Amino acid sequence: MRRRTTGEIPDGTEYHEEPLSSKDQTGRRMYAIVDQFYGDLRTATTDAGTPMSRLSMPAFFNFVKDIPYRRDEKPVEVLARPAHILKFARLGMDCKKKNSLMAAWCRAQNPPVPYRFIASSSRDDKRVHHVFCQAMIDGKWTTMDPTYAWYKPGEVKEVTHAEVLSE
Repeated sequence: MRRRTTGEIPDGTEYHEEPLSSKDQTGRRMYAIVDQFYGDLRTATTDAGTPMSRLSMPAFFNFVKDIPYRRDEKPVEVLARPAHILKFARLGMDCKKKNSLMAAWCRAQNPPVPYRFIASSSRDDKRVHHVFCQAMIDGKWTTMDPTYAWYKPGEVKEVTHAEVLSE
């Protein structure tokens, strides 16, 4: 079993790694990272100098959606703070990282937009293989999944199984 490690990548970026053993642990870590580091979106800026947190929801959704998709290499699952996701976006990011960015945008708003993470499956055996963000918009939970370029805000998911991940 891998142990928890902390260190520094040669460019000075700090990292924290630990094995993710279950969807529940993954969900808890995603919420914790968003709550601890949502402020990264207040200091990260667009090419025009606008703080990421000040982008409209559709503009931020489209920005994240345009990050190339890249699955983590098995058996490793990686979670990262928003600043690191943005810094290395050109390498591609998976559903956990893209939806963590969306949740961080929700949390960085004033007042914060309530959000939650959903673990889901579209497989016949209902094995969870995807995580996405929902935000409370106009009094209802709205899917905000920027994982793939063809996804749209508010799109209804066709799944065989879905569950809210607990904090």
